[in-house]
Amino acid sequence: MIDSNVITRNPARKQTLKETKNDKIRALSSIEVKALLSKTKVVYPDFYPLLFTALFTGMRQGELLALTWDSINWVTRKITIDKNYTHGRVGTPKTGKTRKIDMSQELMQVLREWKIACPPNTNNLVFPNGDGNYQDANNMIKRRFKPSLERAGIDTIRFHDLRHTYASLLLANGAPMKYVQHQLGHSSIKMTMDLYTHLLPEVTEQCVNLLDCLVKTSQPVEEVIRKFGT
Repeated sequence: MIDSNVITRNPARKQTLKETKNDKIRALSSIEVKALLSKTKVVYPDFYPLLFTALFTGMRQGELLALTWDSINWVTRKITIDKNYTHGRVGTPKTGKTRKIDMSQELMQVLREWKIACPPNTNNLVFPNGDGNYQDANNMIKRRFKPSLERAGIDTIRFHDLRHTYASLLLANGAPMKYVQHQLGHSSIKMTMDLYTHLLPEVTEQCVNLLDCLVKTSQPVEEVIRKFGT
């Protein structure tokens, strides 16, 4: 078509396939998570509840900083994600949609204890700064997150990688991909699969050997030979 001058240029020439961003993902292992939490609880107890919540919900940084106590339902063990704090402003979540996510028993206990120690503030924030105002994200990363990683002997990662860690650990422990999609608030399950499937080599190996158990547990079938006329 191009050679016959019907089309003067190739419209796809400068187009490139959209790549997933999973090459930048760094998810912590379960051992690293335990080390990070145990060290942070001792050294930075004021940061521990926020870190724990990030690791046990996969909430985005802005969603955590905007979280208010009235968004936590202690009876249903649900957290409503309806706000986001970024660049000094409160807005809607990244997707523009409100979602409700599950809260584990351990997380609920951590947050109940933190509510007693939480600095009083007029905005009813779950994770305010020492003055009771919204936390500055850069300050939180510099003064708490990175030092916590260093204390735990973990190489520097992005705060967003805590979200990836939550997703990968859920999947590694058998959580359905659809559930992970819902918890993270992804618009499609394809997005979740594109991001996290490659993080599960141990699950992949289990899948490869999945049908071997049929051979190992199967019982020999007794063959009955019948003669003609019987």
